[in-house]
Amino acid sequence: GFTRDVRVRIGAVMQCPITRVTPDTIECTTAIVHADPLYVPGYTTDQSEPIVVYVADGPTAVCTTAASASCGTLQLKFGGMQLPSIAAVTPLSGQSQLLTLTGVNFVGTETIQAAGAECNVTRRSIDDARDSVSTVYCQLPADAAAATGKVNAVSAPYGIVPSTRTYTLAMSVRGVTPSRGSVAGGHLITVSGTGFPIDAQAFVGGQRCQVGPLYRGTSQNLSHIVCETSALPSLATLDGVITVTSARAAASATCTCTYMYDTGITPIVTRVTPLTGQEGTEVNISGSRVTLERPEFTVAGVPLPNATLGELQWTVRIGRLPGVRAPIMLRYRLGYAWVSAQEFAVYPFITGINPRWSSYNGGQNITITGSNFRGTAGDTIRVTVCGHECPVTASTHSAITCVSPPRANPTAYAARPALERQAYQSRLAATPYLEVPQAASANVIDGDATTSYNMTRSLGISLAIGLDLGDQVYARIANVGYATPPMRHHELD
Repeated sequence: GFTRDVRVRIGAVMQCPITRVTPDTIECTTAIVHADPLYVPGYTTDQSEPIVVYVADGPTAVCTTAASASCGTLQLKFGGMQLPSIAAVTPLSGQSQLLTLTGVNFVGTETIQAAGAECNVTRRSIDDARDSVSTVYCQLPADAAAATGKVNAVSAPYGIVPSTRTYTLAMSVRGVTPSRGSVAGGHLITVSGTGFPIDAQAFVGGQRCQVGPLYRGTSQNLSHIVCETSALPSLATLDGVITVTSARAAASATCTCTYMYDTGITPIVTRVTPLTGQEGTEVNISGSRVTLERPEFTVAGVPLPNATLGELQWTVRIGRLPGVRAPIMLRYRLGYAWVSAQEFAVYPFITGINPRWSSYNGGQNITITGSNFRGTAGDTIRVTVCGHECPVTASTHSAITCVSPPRANPTAYAARPALERQAYQSRLAATPYLEVPQAASANVIDGDATTSYNMTRSLGISLAIGLDLGDQVYARIANVGYATPPMRHHELD
C-alpha cells in the first residue's frame, strides 16, 4: 500500500530520504543529522529504533514483530568505535600522488575524495582483529586541478565519513614553447604543466601573459595554458622565468625553464610618415627588420589590409577609422614590432551643422556632419555648443545628433515698454538688446583624441520675457539667426 507521498522515519526524529518507492518496496538512505558523527540531536547512546512509514496528516505503519516475523528494530550505532574513522593521511600534498589512509571500521566499499578530486582506490588492508579494513590506498588523477580541501571517505552504509586532514593538490610548470620572441610582446606561447585551475594565470619575466581564447579551464587544458606575451617596458633582452598562479587555489608554481625576450629578433619601427591622415591616406613605415616577413597591420585594433612592400619599407592605406591617436602595430610570427613613439592620429573633422540656429532655451536637435566620429553612441563622444554640453542621442562615423543646451546668463536691456491690452490676453511690446559672442563654435571631442576642432557657424538666439500682469503669466519667445561675425548688439523684436 505504499504511495509516492509516503515518508520514512527511524524512531522519533531521524528522517530517511527515499530514493525509490513501489507499491510494496521502499528504498531510503539514512541522513547525516550532524557534522559530528558522535552527536545526533535526541540521541546520547546506541539505540534500537523502529522503522515508521507514514503519510503527512495520514495513516502510519510501524514495522514490528507483530506485523511480520522479518520486522523488528533498527540498531543505531553512535559510538566512534562503530563508525568508520580516518586517523591519518599520507602524503598531504602533491599531484598525481598515491595516498594512504589509515583508520578503523572501514567497510571495504568506500570511495575517497581529496580536495574535491576523486581518488581511485587501488587496494585495501584488512584489520583481522576488528574484522574490518584498516588501510585504504588510492591514486589521485594526473589532471586534477590545484586546490586545498578535506580528505573524506564516502561509505555506502554511513554516508560521508569526514576527517580533519587537509590535502593540497599542487600544480607544476614543466615547459614553454616557443621559448623566445619579440620584446614588444604579442607572441602566442604554450605553458605546459599539471593541475592548472580554471583561473590559472601565467607570468613571463614578471609580465602578465594574457590568456588566449584556446584556454578555458576544461579538463583537456588542465595541463596547458595558451597565452599572449606582454611587452617589456624597455627595449632590452630578458631571460624571463615562467610562473603560474591561482588565486582560487592560493597556489603558485615556477618553472626552471625560461622564455627569452630577444632584441635580436625584434623588428623595430623607426619612421612613420605622415603621422596624421584620413580615410585613404597612404602611410610609409620603415625601420630595422620590418620587411623580413609580411606582418599584420592594425591601428587601435582595426586591421589595415591594404599594404604593399616597397624598398625597405611598407606602405599601408588608412581605412575608415574613428578619431584616434595610436601607434600602427605590426604583428609578426614572433610577436609585435617595437614602435618608438610613432603614433598615428586620425582627427574628427566637422564639415557642417544643421540647423544653424537654436533657441536660447535649448531642446533643438542638431546634426553635425563630418568624418572619423565614433561608429556608435557612447561615453567617448562629447559635443559642446558655445561651451555648453550638447547631449548626444545618436552617432555614426559621419554624423552626430545632439540636443542643443540652453544658453546661460544672456545679458538683455529692455527699453520703452508699452502695454497692449487684448481680449483675454496681456502682452508687452519691448525692444530688448542681447549680448552675443564675437564667434560661436561647435566642438566635437572624442575620448581617444585630445584635440577638439572649432568651426564657426551661425547659431540662434532667443529671449523669453516673463511678465506677471495680474490676470496671467505670459511668455513670449523670439528666434532669430545671425551671421558671423555678428554685431556686438543685435536687436530682437
